[in-house]
Amino acid sequence: MHRQRDALRAFRPPGPALHSGLGAVLSILLCARGADWPHLLGPRLDMTTPDTPVPATLHGRRLILVFAGGESDPPNGGLLVLDAAGGMELSRFPWRARRHESVNAAPPVVADGWVVISECYGMGTVALRMEASGEMRPLWTNRQIGVHFMQPPVQSDRLYAITGHGPGDNALVCLDLKTGRFLWRDPLRWTDVLPAPQRPRPAAVGVRLGWLVAAGGRVFCQGERGHWLWLDLGDDGVTVTSWCWLFPVAQAWAAPAIADGRLYVAQNAPCAITGDSPRLRCYRFRPPEAEARTATGGREEDQRCGNRRHRASGDAAGPRCAGDADLFSAVQ
Repeated sequence: MHRQRDALRAFRPPGPALHSGLGAVLSILLCARGADWPHLLGPRLDMTTPDTPVPATLHGRRLILVFAGGESDPPNGGLLVLDAAGGMELSRFPWRARRHESVNAAPPVVADGWVVISECYGMGTVALRMEASGEMRPLWTNRQIGVHFMQPPVQSDRLYAITGHGPGDNALVCLDLKTGRFLWRDPLRWTDVLPAPQRPRPAAVGVRLGWLVAAGGRVFCQGERGHWLWLDLGDDGVTVTSWCWLFPVAQAWAAPAIADGRLYVAQNAPCAITGDSPRLRCYRFRPPEAEARTATGGREEDQRCGNRRHRASGDAAGPRCAGDADLFSAVQ
């Protein structure tokens, strides 16, 4: 049981992508597969791994997709396709850069019966189609686009991703899902105001190693430094309709989650202003009319989001930055 608990902890996804009951299947399978793909057991062969299994249904079959690749020597890895019912391996598709320090950390994307995997150390992105036998067939590759650890959303045959290893080469990109053709690129950088209480000052910021999240027909973006952005995406580019700086930090890498009108964000480093230790933060999403005015006097209110800015007019509503009494701020 101790080893099973380790597997459940190691494979806990950054978002609500995997039911915890699948952890037992994975723990048994990984013990069996460690001999030929040792990186599945993690850098120290202790089942600690950054890989995030993703459930999927293809050809009417319930599957688990694992894009694996850690500190193995030689650096091997790729997509592992498992049968969710019994844990049997159906196929594997090698996809790993040659550098020993490379890692496969971005969860697979499943859209329209296709599977897209991506890494940022040289191999780039490949779209796959699973045959009835379970074998994966490549459809297209794009070596110029490589995702570090976010899961790209897909809307209307367009795949949106934050490409680059970082820190200076990250950008939001758009690809045609059917062909892999590059459509546009935007570095998403701007000047904001560091919300220091005594002396606010300008700061050059950007999304950097961020996350894209699709919810409610919209796409949102969490920046590496703690920003939260509302995006309007299309074939011609991106418009940031609104943003706020939730907390200024050096690192916010974990995937955010949106559920039941609440936003959950992990602050992975101390706050640059208050020194608050890393913690899980929860914010309330509010509709535009409720967010813009208070219930008492009709005055516009600043719910501690601080630097809310608009690049274009729109109806995007910022999250209500609720105090600890409203929701919570849980220290990790």
